[in-house]
Amino acid sequence: EEKARREAEKAEKARVAAEEKARHEAEEAEKVRIATEEKARREAEKAEKARVAAEEKSRREAEKEAERARIAAEEKSRREAGEAEKARIATEEKARREAEEAEKARIAAEEKAKHEAEETEKARVAAEEKVRREAEEAEKARVATEEKPRREAEKAEKARVEEEEKARRDAEGVAEKKILPYNAKAELCIENDELTPDGDGINDIAILKPSVKGIDSVGDWSIKIFDADGKLYRIFTGSESLPERITWNGLSDAGEKVKPLEKFIVQLDVVPSQEDIKRTEKEILTDSKELKTGLFVEPKMSVSKESVRTNQAEVEKKIKAAEREGRNRKSVIEPAPSVKIKVDGDRFTPDGDGINDIAILKPSIEEIESVKEWCIMISDSRGNPFRVFTGKNDLPEQIIWDGTSDSGTKVDSLSKYLVRLIVEPSESECERTGVNYLTDSENIRTGVLVQTVDEEEWKIIVNTIYFDPDKATFRTLSKAQIDSNNETVKSIADQLLNHPDVIMIIEGYANNVSNTKKEDVEELIPLSQKRADAIKKMLMDLGVPADVVSAVGKGGANPVAAWEDRANWWKNRRVEFIIRKK
Repeated sequence: EEKARREAEKAEKARVAAEEKARHEAEEAEKVRIATEEKARREAEKAEKARVAAEEKSRREAEKEAERARIAAEEKSRREAGEAEKARIATEEKARREAEEAEKARIAAEEKAKHEAEETEKARVAAEEKVRREAEEAEKARVATEEKPRREAEKAEKARVEEEEKARRDAEGVAEKKILPYNAKAELCIENDELTPDGDGINDIAILKPSVKGIDSVGDWSIKIFDADGKLYRIFTGSESLPERITWNGLSDAGEKVKPLEKFIVQLDVVPSQEDIKRTEKEILTDSKELKTGLFVEPKMSVSKESVRTNQAEVEKKIKAAEREGRNRKSVIEPAPSVKIKVDGDRFTPDGDGINDIAILKPSIEEIESVKEWCIMISDSRGNPFRVFTGKNDLPEQIIWDGTSDSGTKVDSLSKYLVRLIVEPSESECERTGVNYLTDSENIRTGVLVQTVDEEEWKIIVNTIYFDPDKATFRTLSKAQIDSNNETVKSIADQLLNHPDVIMIIEGYANNVSNTKKEDVEELIPLSQKRADAIKKMLMDLGVPADVVSAVGKGGANPVAAWEDRANWWKNRRVEFIIRKK
């Protein structure tokens, strides 16, 4: 019975094990089925994602291509509109020139008649003058005949006295008188009472005027500015000749700005030439003056573009109103009231070297006793507002402009800017004179601005070299544009010829309208290379050696204006002249 029981238990265990094995195999089979279904599902999802991505890629490419086509069409329309505008302007310019020529011919005829009348009058006066001179000559001859014996006697007496004086000096051993050392001196004049570089146009710059007396030529010179602790803050140096003036904007050599109510010592040192050192017995001439900074408010680090545009728009409205009134105005008093803006600063180059770094704007008014408001707007060569100065009541004696815009950018090299003054008289003066606005304008041109990259490299950026559209030629340009190109390139050539120890790399840039690599590679880089080569040839024709200058086309690289900033795309079409020491 025990044996039978054990065998029965053993059989039961075997049955249970078999059932367990069967269950396990069924579970494994189920897992395999589920895994197979999961794999199939994932593959189906992957295939669906690939299909969706392909459709999305196709859609983006289609949209991008459509956008390129739209931009290209807009640019083409803009160019065509520009060409039409140029044609219209050229027609108007031609008509204006013809009218001017006719007016000149009329004036020339009147001038000729006037000149002939003047010549006749001159001939009559000359004849009378000739008769008078002949009578005077006859009288002089008579007097000379009588005077000759007396002069000969005086000459003999003078020779005797000089001979005796020479003998006396030789006996006493008196040496020829030398120029005393104290007759040679350096002088430094500072125009400003104080320096307040806060960007309001008044006393923003210290004007230093060095001079020297008692020597014939200068060897080296320096102007050193020391702070209250005697530490060197800024230095200007040069050789051969003293500049007429040096302008200091309040920055140290390290770029730090002066603070309100500080005191500085400005020292001029002049080393005469070797001949003057021997003659004057002075190896260095020096002079110094004190310069103080006044109270001023530090300008904000950034200016809102919206506020700048709003201010400029308000000024433009006033200027247009003044121009309309100027065409129609009839003053009720004589002489009629007027304003004048004078600009001192030929070839303005605010690049920080202390020479021609400022333009002095001098507004003035006549026949108006009191002023309500005034403003001075400076516009770039494209007519865009660049800098605005405003004020109330009396006009300032002068405004000093350092070449920055309202947004903090600098002027361009070799460009023309228009300075416009508008004055609104007080209410009582408007009633008295019948004048609501007065305006005047004057142009100012910038020279070559040299930006310092480091101690051995400099950069000149020029936006005013004109080419035929999409070409490296000048065939369709106006005479004014061709003359501007020649003047610009000659200025660059003069820089090179005056500094034989440097080389120059001409980098041509263009604007990437479609913002694509394809346009850059296929169009812009080849075009900018041809244009850079054309400028190189112009420099060589002006005497610059071929081994001193090289040219490279950069296409749309390193844009100055962002692609979204369409109004300033023109700034990307530029030439950069990189100057390096050999």
